[in-house]
Amino acid sequence: MARTDARNPAAAIALNARRWGEDLVANAGRGDMAKRIAADLRQRIGRELRPGDQLPSEEAIAEQYGVSRTPARTALLALKTEGLLEARPQAGYVVRLWDPQPINATLTAIGGGREFGAAVSVSTVVPSGRVAQLMPEDDDVVCRRVVAGAVTSSYYSGRAVSAVPELGRAAPLEEDDVVLLGRAGLAVVRSRVQVRAYPPTPEQQELLGVSPETPVLEHVAALRDREGHPVLVRVWLLAGDRNFLEWEGTA
Repeated sequence: MARTDARNPAAAIALNARRWGEDLVANAGRGDMAKRIAADLRQRIGRELRPGDQLPSEEAIAEQYGVSRTPARTALLALKTEGLLEARPQAGYVVRLWDPQPINATLTAIGGGREFGAAVSVSTVVPSGRVAQLMPEDDDVVCRRVVAGAVTSSYYSGRAVSAVPELGRAAPLEEDDVVLLGRAGLAVVRSRVQVRAYPPTPEQQELLGVSPETPVLEHVAALRDREGHPVLVRVWLLAGDRNFLEWEGTA
């Protein structure tokens, strides 16, 4: 009996395709071929195919299954849309690594996290969208963007920047921003959190290094002072294939 080489995933696909190719063609109409090929490849992922393994080309898959390139291309695109495959330059389709790590959303709702070693940029902007809704009292705010795997954009009120001038400088903070604000008399005592997932924009794809099919997690926290006035809004962007959010609470 022929044996597949676990170190050669392409050979494993070819052997399985030859075994079932005639049955696929005999029992499927043209419209079902892509679904059947995708189902076959889907079963192979996690068995013969491991994260990082390269799949055969469209032409090779079409030849192996005895079909035209159209159903082969459709099958690969379907698996890419599902998040099982990713397209890489010079390499074609490879099995995608899916191992998201937990992020403590209870802490990130308040603190901005460490900035040492991160890329920091600062600009004065007119708040828009959700930030404008959460900071209705401010026409101009200082946006502090920190890129270190995730992308954190903190929007500070003019009052906050006046109290802590370091927030308006494009240099890593030595302490968490809420600690600096509290020391300056703007203690944050309230936080409202919103989370949503959506397809990434082209800018987010570049910043996070994700494909168009990878969902982005957007975590928005509105931090206020004791009187309920907005001090800052923090928008945190995470790649959905690398992270998930956790909350700590009491029953």
